[in-house]
Amino acid sequence: MRRKIVYISFLLLFVSNISFGNNYLANIQLTYWSDTLYRPEIKPIVELYRNYIESNPDSIYDNPFWNSAEKKRFHDFDFSRNSIFQGENGWTAKTLYSTYKAYILKIEKKDSVFYLIQSMLYKPNADSIWDKFNPIFIHRYYAIHENSRWKLANALFYDTKHWQSYDTEKICFHFNSNESFSKTLADTSNAFCDSVITRFDFSPLMAKIDFYVVDGVHEVGHLLGYDHYIYGFAFGKSIENIIISGNKTVYYPHELVHQIVKKENLGSNFIEEGFATWLGGSMGNAYHDIAKDFSQHYLATANSNFEWAFECNISCYAFAAIIIDLIRDYYGDNGVKELIKLPSNNKEELLRSIEKTTGWDTKSFLQKWDTKIKTVAQSEDY
Repeated sequence: MRRKIVYISFLLLFVSNISFGNNYLANIQLTYWSDTLYRPEIKPIVELYRNYIESNPDSIYDNPFWNSAEKKRFHDFDFSRNSIFQGENGWTAKTLYSTYKAYILKIEKKDSVFYLIQSMLYKPNADSIWDKFNPIFIHRYYAIHENSRWKLANALFYDTKHWQSYDTEKICFHFNSNESFSKTLADTSNAFCDSVITRFDFSPLMAKIDFYVVDGVHEVGHLLGYDHYIYGFAFGKSIENIIISGNKTVYYPHELVHQIVKKENLGSNFIEEGFATWLGGSMGNAYHDIAKDFSQHYLATANSNFEWAFECNISCYAFAAIIIDLIRDYYGDNGVKELIKLPSNNKEELLRSIEKTTGWDTKSFLQKWDTKIKTVAQSEDY
């Protein structure tokens, strides 16, 4: 049974394990605008937030503290999750909430069935190593009423409910300013999707893409629920059938590629990002410009080699894209189609997959890689 405590301003909330076997406790602190002593009506909202961050939100499962509509619609239903919890080398919920304190900065009532929760993860008494990561994020969830219970919801749909929309065959565009919309570029986005699907014989899109247009990396974070964030920032995000475009345009081919191929049996995130960069560039730059910059940097670096590049010492996206381009030089689109389906989560897997696709042993491939890098660095076409 939970220990009953009095909630006062700036008093730590002492918490206990949730009923389904949680193995860590979050250190939660209330502030002036989340004090439940003077605002007892927000106690259930505080409890909801505490229960969720203690319920292993780094894992995707039928979390009882999230609203049913978004869980039904999206497999990875918490859109902010992936920015923090990024696989085996990222934070886990246990390490994150053991390292940082969760300050509930405010709980703001919007209407009778709708609350805003703003929180901050902060490391007290941080030394110089941690200073630049403090706070690690300032975050917004919404609490909504569902069957007489409070459940969490993403910020995106509530923050954009008054935006303009423009519907097309494959994509519904959402934008807050007419300056961000161009019908010509909207048509270009649809045509790009058709061309990639046809060229590589991908399956048709399973659902229409919802495409949200903002200006810059911080506004992308805002729609993900972050007023400030350190990890996982990007100029574009692809979440199931949603794209958030941070380049203030309705044409973002890199993220469109992710939408087209995400249901396919891709071998790794590494090669998927390379494929998206090869076809659609990255962060507003075309593949040829990215490849030339990478190759010149690679050649200008003493003792650079394939293994060094695989460790992302320059750019994993460009590195993978140049590998794909090299396969295309010799085996065309069919070679690319074969390679992207094979595993490449580490250097050995990648080399085996290249050999399976091309028949090249490692020595032959590395010779071709060196030649490709020099060609790209010096060619006027790149």
